Amino acid sequence: MLDRDAYRRGVLDPARARGNTPPADLFVRYGLDGSPPLQGEAFDRHVTSVVAYWRTLKQQKRSYGKLVDALLIGHGELARAGAGRGGLTWDVLDAETRRRADEATGRLTEAVTALSRTTTRVSRAAFDHLVADTGGACSEDEVRRALAGHGVGVVDRPWELPAAAPPAYRTLRAGLGLLGLGLSAEAVVGTATVRAGFRLRDGFRLVTGSDAGPAGPLTQDMVAAAVRRSAGRAHDEGKTAGDTVLATLAEAAREPGRLDELLLWELMQVLRPQVDAGMPMGLIAGRAVALGLVVDEAEELALAMLTAGARPAGAVARLEEALHDDRLRAAERLLPGLPADAPPELRAQVEERLRQVAGWAEEAARELAAGRTESAAELLHRAARTAVDDDAIGDRLRALPPPPPGAVRVGVQEDAGAGRVTVAWEPSPARVGPVVYRVVRTAGAAAAGAGAGTVVGETGANELSDPAPPAGADLHYTVLAGRVEGIWSAPAAGPPVTVLPEVHDLAVLPGTREIVVTWRLPPDAAEAVVTRLDPQGGPPPAVDRGGFADTGVTPGRTCRYRVQAVYERPDGTRGLSRGVVVTGLPEEAPQAVPALSAELAGDGGPPVARITWTPPSSGRVVIRTSAEPPPWPSGTGISPDEADRYGRAVPGAAVPGPGGRRTLSTPFGGASRRYYVAVTVGTGRAVVGPAAVLMVVDPVRDLTVRRMGGTVELSWIWPSGAELAEVIWAPAASAASAGRAGFAAPAGPGGDGGGDPAAWAGAAVVECSRRAYEDDGCHVEVGPGAVRLGVRTVMRDGEGATGTKSGAEGRAGGRAGGGAGSGAGELRSRPVMAAVPATATEVRYEFRRPRLPLRRRPSSAVLVLTTERRCRLPPLVVVHRAGGVLPLRPEQGVVIHEIPAGELDPEHPRTLRIAVPAASGGSRLACFPVTGAADADAGAVTLIPLPGTW
Repeated sequence: MLDRDAYRRGVLDPARARGNTPPADLFVRYGLDGSPPLQGEAFDRHVTSVVAYWRTLKQQKRSYGKLVDALLIGHGELARAGAGRGGLTWDVLDAETRRRADEATGRLTEAVTALSRTTTRVSRAAFDHLVADTGGACSEDEVRRALAGHGVGVVDRPWELPAAAPPAYRTLRAGLGLLGLGLSAEAVVGTATVRAGFRLRDGFRLVTGSDAGPAGPLTQDMVAAAVRRSAGRAHDEGKTAGDTVLATLAEAAREPGRLDELLLWELMQVLRPQVDAGMPMGLIAGRAVALGLVVDEAEELALAMLTAGARPAGAVARLEEALHDDRLRAAERLLPGLPADAPPELRAQVEERLRQVAGWAEEAARELAAGRTESAAELLHRAARTAVDDDAIGDRLRALPPPPPGAVRVGVQEDAGAGRVTVAWEPSPARVGPVVYRVVRTAGAAAAGAGAGTVVGETGANELSDPAPPAGADLHYTVLAGRVEGIWSAPAAGPPVTVLPEVHDLAVLPGTREIVVTWRLPPDAAEAVVTRLDPQGGPPPAVDRGGFADTGVTPGRTCRYRVQAVYERPDGTRGLSRGVVVTGLPEEAPQAVPALSAELAGDGGPPVARITWTPPSSGRVVIRTSAEPPPWPSGTGISPDEADRYGRAVPGAAVPGPGGRRTLSTPFGGASRRYYVAVTVGTGRAVVGPAAVLMVVDPVRDLTVRRMGGTVELSWIWPSGAELAEVIWAPAASAASAGRAGFAAPAGPGGDGGGDPAAWAGAAVVECSRRAYEDDGCHVEVGPGAVRLGVRTVMRDGEGATGTKSGAEGRAGGRAGGGAGSGAGELRSRPVMAAVPATATEVRYEFRRPRLPLRRRPSSAVLVLTTERRCRLPPLVVVHRAGGVLPLRPEQGVVIHEIPAGELDPEHPRTLRIAVPAASGGSRLACFPVTGAADADAGAVTLIPLPGTW
């Protein structure tokens, strides 16, 4: 039966709110939504009652008239459509509803597909139109999903854009144009930070921070810090423009909201030409993203600007734009075309600027005639900034050279095989910039102009290096200042210098009876000379271009030599470099270490690697360590440099031991596997000795257990690199007999407690791989009894690493539960233990009335305790409460009997007679465990009262 009130509130009233549009779902329209299918007369009666209600409602409330008319027209169309199919039926409604939904969905898909080709955002008004166009067949959520599926979002909150430029924008834009910055925020925090991303819709917010300030808003403190940084810069045009921008931002930052408004308008003006040209939204948004605006806000801003429309392009607007951009000559050409109703102050502004520019140009001519070149340049620069499109003024400015730089300093750095000259100078006192400096190199005399000699380079800084000066000649370095290419100041030269590079790639190869020294001459050197520096030595050895062999040496006595490069000067004289001193010690060739071993020890602290070896007959032993095995077999001869590239040297001093052996101890932290190699080093030679490898297996962390009946669920944190773990458990009594602290099993190759699983008395063991753990967790069946349980990490070394097993077994306990070993096999960590209590045993009890004659009032009750599993009862108390309410806690009544702990067998219930106090209004009895009872052998039980006669 139709619930008219619910139907009107749920169907008709929402349809009126949608502009008297009937629901597209015909089952909702006829009040059948959620009803079981109706057939035959039942369906006809329901439809007839709904149509009758429509007509009644129209007569009673005129506000429903238009909606009812639409419903009746639609009903007539449906009736005619169903006439050819046996009349209007449930199936006809179903087919028609599906057809209309398909049509609406198709229209929506076509519209969304077309939109996605041109935009990635739509306004709320466009979204509402899409919803309405489906005729109610698609909900707002369905339309949103369709748009999202095509990459189109809905801007529910319109972006309110300012209609006019902030007063400070003109000054700001002029400075940005000179600096070549995209946005003014770049002058505060740097271009990279701004381009990394910022938000603008609810105020300017940086996405990432930098040294100039944290992520978030552009604050007054950040602007002030940028002003302080700029104060330390050398004065030039870039500094002047930068200070102007920062001063404008600092002024805006003093008033809340002004800085955000200025930054928003600034970005809008960058996008304005594309908006005015009618470019697609994606192109406009892409330009904003390139400047750093996050993608979603860039698309919303582009949509808002396109919706607001392009600005007018009349004569007044064009002239205002020309003035705004300092295109004074363009503004002058637009003056004759101004309409009569144009603001008079606009024409006056143009004429005033024209007078200013003309005055500055005339004054510059007078200053130039008086020889004050830089004063004239300053006036012309001011005029060029006011009229950026006046090429004549710009040409006059570019023709004026700046003053020359100040004192020039020249320094020489003679590296092995090459030389480098560094030239530094005092900056030019130019007041108009930017200034560029050219450095010129000449031989014999200083350069007379910018075109003489070899150009070393050009820079805007006050220092430049010459990386490849010619050797052996007197070199002169001259610096010139310029504002534009080709117009240079008078030259400023530094003192002459001569570059004499040293020999390079020196190598000393001492033997038992000789010392061989080799080198490479610089390309410009004629030869090398060698001077012996040790007074006990013989005459200087015979030298060629590549080195010498000195055979007049004594084993064990150090020899020293100075090697100098010789250069032929242009004037025929010879020049010598300062020289390089080399030292050699004749000695026996280094021998490989005959034996090496390694072990792990902890002594209660972090694990320590102890490396022990037998010293060789000659050479110095260095122990090197790496996580990778050594690339050479024992006995390989290599160079000391090659040895240094393997791992790192173990620091510390070796301790002498029995039999002349040496021991070196080092912390074994931060790695699970480490190789130790003994390298014997001599002068210019090295030989590889034996290697050893040690491993530590870290235990699991944060073990937690949760009993679920007879099953225990385990979880833990895996150590890095571990892929396998073992779970070990045994009954609590068995574990206690093996040691209350845990499974006290013999230590094996895995470290403390990491021996053969068979050594765990009464314990069960199961493996759990990391993949199985991450897929299904870890569950073990332990039964109802109390158990002790542990988890240990297992590492299987299948690489067969060579090395000594040393004494690593069982001595890595210094690390929290670390196991250790060396060589191939299985390695286990110390188990992390947990106690799992037994499941509580259900014990049922009831109080029975004794069988007495009716005339006698009972003064006692019989307590019967039963269980389905043998258990030990804890101490119990019987509580009596007068009245008809059962006590739920011991304190809700009076203890009338105490029952000591004892065994309870399923086949032999425990029966006790309890004396019950007389109560006139009746009474109730209950049984409870004694709180805090000290009976270590009593198990956990759950008492369950049975319905009794008491």
